[in-house]
Amino acid sequence: MAACPTGQMHGLEAKGSRCYETIFTGTDISNNTVDQQEHDSIKFLLSRVVTGEDRKKLQATGFACHKTTYSVHCVTDQPVRIETGTMTVHIPSDQPVQETVVRPYARQEDRNLLKNVSPVKILQGNYTMLPACQYIHDVPAVTFSSSGFVGNVFHEFNEIIIPLFITTRHLRSRVQFILGLQGLICKEI
Repeated sequence: MAACPTGQMHGLEAKGSRCYETIFTGTDISNNTVDQQEHDSIKFLLSRVVTGEDRKKLQATGFACHKTTYSVHCVTDQPVRIETGTMTVHIPSDQPVQETVVRPYARQEDRNLLKNVSPVKILQGNYTMLPACQYIHDVPAVTFSSSGFVGNVFHEFNEIIIPLFITTRHLRSRVQFILGLQGLICKEI
């Protein structure tokens, strides 16, 4: 069994796999009915993260990735399941299975730096077996990496904290952070 400081990492483990589910319709975590106006509000906030053709794709399919030279934002307004052990995001839909791989870090133009960033695999499609979940949240999840120039305060602020603030500000900071840690060391007990 791995002993990790789970309280500091929102339940992430280096070994094994935990699954988070983000639900925008139906019931919240206390089994209360989610108000349709609140659901529509979350969809509106999510649509603000992408622009142009990507926003149209989000409205049509429920999933879109907005890529620029410096960043990539993938957004869905559908319920998701996230396996933190493999950093795999499952988005159920009636479409054929489609895979998107992103490295969630601000400096997308720096290919050498991105080699140190754990990839996040996004699987969208028709599934018969979704992973079981241990935690259910009724807010959007933001997946990011703390790799890159870790330990350098300038880079940590400019490449992690500021981009996270800008992105989550569109969501009115109502999010669940899922942190991808490369090279996390845990002791066996």
